[in-house]
Amino acid sequence: MIELMKLLEATVIRQDRPVPCFQESGKQNGRFHLSCLVSSSYEWVENAVSSLELTEDDTKFCIQLVRPFEVPKLKRAQVYITGPPLAVPKVTRLLAGQNRGIHTETWTLRHQQDAANGQLLVWGIDKDSAAAIKAADNRLFFGLGRVTFKVSRDADQSGVDT
Repeated sequence: MIELMKLLEATVIRQDRPVPCFQESGKQNGRFHLSCLVSSSYEWVENAVSSLELTEDDTKFCIQLVRPFEVPKLKRAQVYITGPPLAVPKVTRLLAGQNRGIHTETWTLRHQQDAANGQLLVWGIDKDSAAAIKAADNRLFFGLGRVTFKVSRDADQSGVDT
C-alpha cells in the first residue's frame, strides 16, 4: 500500500500527532491486513483509510477497515473455462452480469493457471455467491454457454474454506 506509506511518512515528518506503529502487515487471503500496536495507531489508520482512493487499471478499489473478527470467511471455488484465456476483469464482469446473486466484486483471486485451450481460476468467494452457485447446481452462465464451479464445504484455519 504505497499510498498508506506516503501518509505514514508525512506523519513522521510533521510530528504533529503520535506516530503510528504496527506489528506486521501484508497480504493474506487476497486482502491487505495490518496489525496496530496501540489504539492510537488504529485511529490513525482509520483516518488515513477514509482519505484514500485506490485505482489500478482503471478500476476503483473500495477500502474497508475491519477488525479481525469482522473479516468474512471465504469459500474456495474453482472453475475451468475452456477457450482462449480471458482477462480476470472480463471473467468476473460476465459472471456477475449473467448470474443473479453472484458478487464477484468481493471475490479474491487465489490462483490462476492459463493454458492454450482454457484457464483454471481459483477464488475465495463470499457465502452469498456460494449459495447462488449451489442454487444453480454449480453451473453458471458464462458468455455463450455455461461453466461448472466446484465450491468447498469445510472450513480450515486460513480464513478460506477448503
